[in-house]
Amino acid sequence: MQLRVSIAFCVLLAIAIGRTKKERP
Repeated sequence: MQLRVSIAFCVLLAIAIGRTKKERP
């Protein structure tokens, strides 16, 4: 299992969601 890959993906996804919320409140 590649746990680091899963964590990294979740972090990147969270950042993408955060940017979307900032652009469209």
